[in-house]
Amino acid sequence: MKWIRTRRGARLVHGRSIVSTLPARPGPTHSVFDLLAAATVLLTDARRVALLGFAAGGSLAPLRALGCTAAVRAADLDTSGVEVFREIAAGWAGDVKVAKAEASAWLRRQRTPFDVVIDDLSISVPGDVRKPEVSFTAIPALAAGKLLPGGVALLNLLPEPGMDMDAVLSRTAAPFAEARSVWFEDWENQFLIGGERLPEPASLQRALDAALRRMGSKLAGGFRVSTVKRGG
Repeated sequence: MKWIRTRRGARLVHGRSIVSTLPARPGPTHSVFDLLAAATVLLTDARRVALLGFAAGGSLAPLRALGCTAAVRAADLDTSGVEVFREIAAGWAGDVKVAKAEASAWLRRQRTPFDVVIDDLSISVPGDVRKPEVSFTAIPALAAGKLLPGGVALLNLLPEPGMDMDAVLSRTAAPFAEARSVWFEDWENQFLIGGERLPEPASLQRALDAALRRMGSKLAGGFRVSTVKRGG
């Protein structure tokens, strides 16, 4: 992976994949991080957020741009991006603490529950990035167990070789009472939103799109929301 400095901040890339985009000030990244932020603000009164996979804190700029002042507690095995984040975002980052730790073990140790748990983990493979196995196995159930009443889990998923995406979504949705998927026109990522009670897909799509437009994100209009059938 390598950092590319730009006039507007920095970008972490691995091969053809953008792992994290960090603007110099709160605002849109024009990537899937914008929707993570919009869902956090729309679905909860977020005061405490768990972020699994920090990179350089790419989701913080849209989150703060939407007025969210939640305390963010993050875990990542590679914390090399934290220094870049502190350098660029020190003036607006807010309450952010990053632990150098394996994400599932870190989440299991947390005694205070969260309004939102975000899985933005990835691992490097030659020329690309993929999700670690723990994102399909331990983390969905751990996330569900660490949520406050009314909280939501936001799982940023990627296609898994040898697995149908519908099967991946169904499997990761299993621990939640309700789940929605978000499919993007220009990104291979899909999000799973899990919680106790969620808006219907059409109304959730409209609300997310309105939030993205207010932020000025180019992601607006380029995604679809649907219900996920939970697996066993």
